[in-house]
Amino acid sequence: RVGKALFLCFWALAILGVSAGLFYRGEEEEKHIASNGIPLLPEPPINLESTCAPMNLLKSDNGYDDCLHLCEPAKCCELSAGNGNSCFEANHDVCLNYRSSCQHLDSIKASEAQKGDVTVAEVCNVETLVSKTAVDACKGICADYQCCFEEDAEDLPSSTCNVTSATCQDYGACQTLDFVPDEGLKNATDAALTVEVACEDAGATNEQGLCQGVCSPGRCCFLPSDYFDGECTRDCDAYEACS
Repeated sequence: RVGKALFLCFWALAILGVSAGLFYRGEEEEKHIASNGIPLLPEPPINLESTCAPMNLLKSDNGYDDCLHLCEPAKCCELSAGNGNSCFEANHDVCLNYRSSCQHLDSIKASEAQKGDVTVAEVCNVETLVSKTAVDACKGICADYQCCFEEDAEDLPSSTCNVTSATCQDYGACQTLDFVPDEGLKNATDAALTVEVACEDAGATNEQGLCQGVCSPGRCCFLPSDYFDGECTRDCDAYEACS
C-alpha cells in the first residue's frame, strides 16, 4: 500500500509539474501577443542606431545589409493602418524607436550604399538629420567643403579650400547644418521650420545660395518632372518654403 501511495503521489506531482509548465509557457507567449492578436515587438537592439547611422551605411561594405537585417522585425510598423498585419498601434513606442534609425534605409538606396556613391543631398537633408549620428555623418561628408560657406576661411585647414565653385554648389546642402541642432531635428514640423528659417535668413542677407543649398535635396518637389529622373520621394511639406 505504501508503495502504491508513493507511486500515485509521484504521478500526481508529475502531472502538476507539466500543467504548471504549460501554464507558464502559455503566459509567456501571451506577453508577446497583443489583445488583437498582433505580435508585440522586442525593443530595438542596442547597436541599431550605430549600425544604421548614415555614415556607416556609406562607409561599411555590409552596412546597408546589416541595418536591413536589424530592421526586419519592425517591417510591420510601416504597413498602413488598414492592413491587418500592421503592428504600429500595438507597438507604437517601439515602432518609433525602430523608425528613428531604420528610416535611413529609405534615404540611402541599397545600390548607392554598396557603391559608396551617395550624394550629400541624401545625407544632409532635413528629413534625414533626425539624430546625432545622422548630423555627425553629414558633418563628416561636409568637412572638406567648409570654406565654400565660410566668410573667413583663414582659420580652416588649407586642404579644405582646394575646391571649385561648381563643387561648392554640389555641396550646398551642407549649409543645412547651420540650422540643425547637434542632436538632430525632432519631427516634420521642425524640418519644415528649418527650411523656412534658412530661406528667410538668405533673403535678409541676400545669400540666395543658402536657400538654394538647403532646398536642393527637395528640388523634385518644386521643379518640373523633366528636371530629374524617377519619382519624387521627398516629404514635400518640409520644402514648402522653397517654392
